[in-house]
Amino acid sequence: MNDIELLDEEFIQMQLTYLDESIDKIADFVDVLLDKSREDIDGFDVNDTFRLVHGLKGTAGTYGFKPVSDVAATLENLLSLIREKKFILTIDALSFIIDSLELIVEIFSTIKANYKKTKQLSYQNINCAEKFKDIIVNYPVIVKTLFKSEGSKAVPFKVKTAARNDERTRETGVRKRAVIAYNARFTKNIIAKFLESQNYEVFETKSALEALTHICNKGCDIVFTFQVLEKFNGRSLCAVLKLNDEFSGIDVVFLTSDKNFNQDQLMIKPDHLIIIDDNLEANLNKIIK
Repeated sequence: MNDIELLDEEFIQMQLTYLDESIDKIADFVDVLLDKSREDIDGFDVNDTFRLVHGLKGTAGTYGFKPVSDVAATLENLLSLIREKKFILTIDALSFIIDSLELIVEIFSTIKANYKKTKQLSYQNINCAEKFKDIIVNYPVIVKTLFKSEGSKAVPFKVKTAARNDERTRETGVRKRAVIAYNARFTKNIIAKFLESQNYEVFETKSALEALTHICNKGCDIVFTFQVLEKFNGRSLCAVLKLNDEFSGIDVVFLTSDKNFNQDQLMIKPDHLIIIDDNLEANLNKIIK
């Protein structure tokens, strides 16, 4: 198996892991909504639901499932209006949210089932847009609200893409964000301490999937990744970040203790390679400053 085939296989495993975890998470979330909210609007937590769909909008697109990202973006627009008290939550709105989340579970489940038969992770034969339209036509008030709020550009299936990190407007003094995906606690502690001394807000995890989810949800300026991580490896995390335009403003730093390691060993090159040795802090200083 050559490097390209290996990278493809690693990404497929990342997608399958994402599908499994997302199906369980969304299905559980919908069950809670059904139990607490169908007949009692006061039981609906708009902020929890917003966080869920905001995360789905980013991660689904990252893993190559754009129709789900589009559905989540529409839900995010509606939930934003509800949070801003520009739209009153009704039973219809709640039903629309639940129906849309159930559709996402159906799409993910169908993609996974099709993969078992064809070994292809694809949504092309699912007619996702048509399925979503079948839901939307039952909620004319919501459609009218979304069109009105978005102006002439509004189409309920379109995603309003988030600003990339290099385009974010930051107020003076606002901390930059760093993610450390690590498997070596001692080295991680050195990096975290250095970044905090440079006024970075640091998120630490041993899971590549958790790192990617955090980046999609919270944004990030720089990522430090080791090769060995939970869920999938650092090389795959690097590839996802460098191949996706949504992450073009993020610097990726690949760390290794192998003194003979060369960037040519990586199919997709990070922005920086750091050999973990006695010069670690000096090398960090060169990158950050």
